[in-house]
Amino acid sequence: MITLTGVESHPADECYKIPTLLKIPNSTHLLSFVEARRFSCSDSGWIDIVQKTSVDDGRTWGSPQLVVSDPWLRSNTFEWHTIGDALPVFDRVTQRIHLIFTRDNEDAFITHSDDLGASWSRPTNISSLLPIKQRGPFCGTGHSAGLQLSHPSGRLVVPMYCQGNALTQTGGGSFAILSDDHGQSWRTGGLLGKADGNEWVAAEVGDPTSGRLLGSLRSEQGSRLQAYSDDAGETWSEPAAVPVLPEPISGCEASLTRHPNGRLYYAHPDSSILRQMMTVKVSADSGQSWAPYTQIWGPKNGCVPPCVPAASYSSLAVLGDDKDAEIAILYMRNNATMLIFEGRGVTYTTFAP
Repeated sequence: MITLTGVESHPADECYKIPTLLKIPNSTHLLSFVEARRFSCSDSGWIDIVQKTSVDDGRTWGSPQLVVSDPWLRSNTFEWHTIGDALPVFDRVTQRIHLIFTRDNEDAFITHSDDLGASWSRPTNISSLLPIKQRGPFCGTGHSAGLQLSHPSGRLVVPMYCQGNALTQTGGGSFAILSDDHGQSWRTGGLLGKADGNEWVAAEVGDPTSGRLLGSLRSEQGSRLQAYSDDAGETWSEPAAVPVLPEPISGCEASLTRHPNGRLYYAHPDSSILRQMMTVKVSADSGQSWAPYTQIWGPKNGCVPPCVPAASYSSLAVLGDDKDAEIAILYMRNNATMLIFEGRGVTYTTFAP
């Protein structure tokens, strides 16, 4: 059983991780989601989903609200459940926010809000949709962003992944769950390659009505992987390495968004060793090439010596439909580089396109 509330403040936590940012179109309304990790920064344990809301494009934020939690945590602290990996997607037709999340890094659930996050429906378990029947050690969402396509169907696309199980030799994969009826029903699209899945994010490229998508995948191969779909996520090309987009050791989540100016913006720690400077790169050719754009967190950008920059997960959102609309980023950072990154909080800022 999972309980929900839109008003309860969350108690003090050890750290906050996994930031996700949702922009409500044609408004100044923003929702931010994080994992509130109660006793440690570990990926397992007492973890709840918490949100904050802004009605002025992030200039000010309301109090934290507990969105999803497991009631066992309130009565028996020895029975811990992990509620996390929140990924929201907004439907422009129904004005409904769909929130996909996971429990214990294995089962997938979905809930929705019709009042811009003030309250949420009772969650539905959608684990049967996951294409990996004997799942391995981890299943999750891409959590940086979901999207609704400009394609005539208004398809909802939610990046997800499951890692394979070495003991049962069961393969994993990155994939998307898709809805063509505004979230009434969901199904899985094609796998992005045959390797074990990992966190990924998608964006529309080319003609917005073509259904062509770019997928950007976390990798442990030293550089980011990219794949393309020409049928709105039904099938994907084999992921290919992109050497100009380095990955730190063990990889890292990244965020990707398409701006009304037609360019793609990509945020990620720009290092092949540790999760350090948070940087943004830009592509004017649908991800075929990438160029440095700006540094969000690093030397001369907030982290002044003796600070040693550390940054990891992020989420991008465009603050409008104009070609000069600002881009918002919600990201994890710290003041000391760590072999194992621990983000004690998240930061919100904006930059010009």
